Amino acid sequence: MDVQLSPDARYARVFVAAGSAIDKAELLKALERDRGYYRSTLAGRLDLRHTPELRFEIDETVERAMRLEEILRGEDGRPPDATPERPNEPTR
Repeated sequence: MDVQLSPDARYARVFVAAGSAIDKAELLKALERDRGYYRSTLAGRLDLRHTPELRFEIDETVERAMRLEEILRGEDGRPPDATPERPNEPTR
């Protein structure tokens, strides 16, 4: 999870990581539904003149990194710097 606060601290973009098995639309709907609770909890814990308005977004950084790694590994699953095996050489 990551949070970006606007310069005037009135808005907070909350980036939430979700696994691939989770319905992201349902997750966002639940977070939006409970946004008031999270904001009031923050108001009680933070010493700010205004409690930021929360805006939730799905953070796809981990999924993108995993996909990039798959692409870099190629179809055979070896890392790109791995040397190919030679069939007629004895293993050491």
